[in-house]
Amino acid sequence: MAGKARKRKYKKLRWDRVIKTAVVIAGAVFAIDAGIRNVKGEPDKNINADEFSTSVSTPDNTPEPSSEENGITFVENDGKDTKSELLFETLLPENQIYEGRLTLVNEYYEENSGVSKKLVDLAYVKNDYYNLIAETMMLDSDAAEALNELMRDYNNATDFSDFVVYGTTKKYTGEDSCYSEFFKESKLGYTVDLALNGYGEVIAYDGKDAEGWVVENCWKYGFIVRYPQGKNDITGHSYCPWHLRYVGKANAGVMHKNNICLEEYVESISAYKAENPLEYTYDSVDYMIYSIDSEGESTRFYAPNSTYSVSGNGKNGFIITVPKD
Repeated sequence: MAGKARKRKYKKLRWDRVIKTAVVIAGAVFAIDAGIRNVKGEPDKNINADEFSTSVSTPDNTPEPSSEENGITFVENDGKDTKSELLFETLLPENQIYEGRLTLVNEYYEENSGVSKKLVDLAYVKNDYYNLIAETMMLDSDAAEALNELMRDYNNATDFSDFVVYGTTKKYTGEDSCYSEFFKESKLGYTVDLALNGYGEVIAYDGKDAEGWVVENCWKYGFIVRYPQGKNDITGHSYCPWHLRYVGKANAGVMHKNNICLEEYVESISAYKAENPLEYTYDSVDYMIYSIDSEGESTRFYAPNSTYSVSGNGKNGFIITVPKD
């Protein structure tokens, strides 16, 4: 009809349909974005990078027959890929040749500044199975721990606790001393000079009787008799049962097994390199031992992905000892 406003009709808005439409559009956008990521090769940010590791691998080596040289039985590479265990490269400074538990210090190789960086005072860490001749006696911490184990087991085996540590980095050598000689290598912190408490008097230790147990068993704890019997022409010193040197269980074990002294061991181990290490097992632990020749001011060394020790040989390189996992 004329003169009357015409009313327009609007449909009521359906919010449930709006929401459904938005969800569909969002899903489509996500799918398109994921496809683009796959095409570009972008990494998934949810992947843990710790799940990935890298290693250096080389072709397996053909095993070679064992041979014998300088008193040590050589065990050649058995085909295992030793280089795959290398983790990172580091540099060994030249002065480290004169540092460590295997460093030769004798009439041919003078000591340098290679004193152990882990010296402890035995007065504070010793157990009750031995005594000290002085209030302060410094020793490498690993050697101190091994000495405690050695003296404890000596007591268990003999019921005696009669040993006295007469010297470590220092020793009294006066007129009334048990021992008139002080060895230069003792300054490094890896040696122990032993005496005996003989009914209230300190007397020299000759390696005999029940106390001979220490000479026979010290290698099991990482010690060697530094100047053993029958090696005078090589060590330049007569038999000296009272002077022990800490070299670590693996190295002491090889020396004991092959009846060689430290000079012979250092010379023989120079034939073993990282790709063809000496392999030795003691107390259910497998060890790899090998040498690195010095390259001068700094020497490149590929450290294994495990605990290991480095010692200078006091001459021209380094000896690496690695317990295998």
